[in-house]
Amino acid sequence: RRCAEAVKAAAGAAPVRLAMVLFDALASPDNRVIEGINEVLDCPVFGGVTSDDRKMERSLVLLDGEARGDAVAILGMCGDFDFALGVENGTCPVGDVGRVEAAEGNTLKRIDGLSALDFVADRLGKPAESFTLQDIGVVNFQCSASPDMRDSLYRSFSRWDKETGALETFGPVEVGQYVRVALVTSDELLAGIEGVLDDVNTEADRDFEPVAAFGISCAGRKWFLGPRFSEEIEAVRTRHQDLPIIGFPSLGEVSPRRRPDGSYSTNFFHNVSFVLALLGSTRPARAE
Repeated sequence: RRCAEAVKAAAGAAPVRLAMVLFDALASPDNRVIEGINEVLDCPVFGGVTSDDRKMERSLVLLDGEARGDAVAILGMCGDFDFALGVENGTCPVGDVGRVEAAEGNTLKRIDGLSALDFVADRLGKPAESFTLQDIGVVNFQCSASPDMRDSLYRSFSRWDKETGALETFGPVEVGQYVRVALVTSDELLAGIEGVLDDVNTEADRDFEPVAAFGISCAGRKWFLGPRFSEEIEAVRTRHQDLPIIGFPSLGEVSPRRRPDGSYSTNFFHNVSFVLALLGSTRPARAE
């Protein structure tokens, strides 16, 4: 929150129209960073969690030539420019939606009268006792405040307790939210990139001319895809051949959901997702 307030103060009278955030989630492993930003900045925010190549020991944020741990960095953007943001996961929903009845922090306890683990097992049609480490990364949750799953975010789980039936997720799921089990394969992850590209190419973007792109892909996608990881950026290149692109693998992604009319939801923290930010300008109106 203090970082967002500093950005807003530095912008002065100019409204912050877009912001990028990098932060150390090993020190703050939940939604508090995003919640603090949303309380201060009234604009779309994209970004991700810094990582340390799967060591899970420390992550650093670079700012003004200095590496800092347990830190948040926000870049606020003001002025005359346009942008388009997209985020997708690529998972395939399975079974009916359920309502979260008990959860605490990153621990999901009860959904639709069942333990979280039994809920997942029921939707997948397999006994809870059969879950193994191979299911981590393959089984995900699509989460939303509404049963139609509008403006959804994504959660993957890190471990489970077969005695209590609780699931630990990479980020909180709140009581009252609706969740749907979703499975993922390499092909579906890559198909999700097409969804991202559709997000940034709506009717609202017909006069938008991007000049640069920033891509943020979950490190879990990198580990899951293996040698096919490069296909993510290749998919972006098929639609934006000459666009300069930079980015990094993250341990959690930040982005609002983009709606068909070009508007944005609030900013969310996602798991196993790909975020694409296009920066550019509006083409001059053609003379009739």
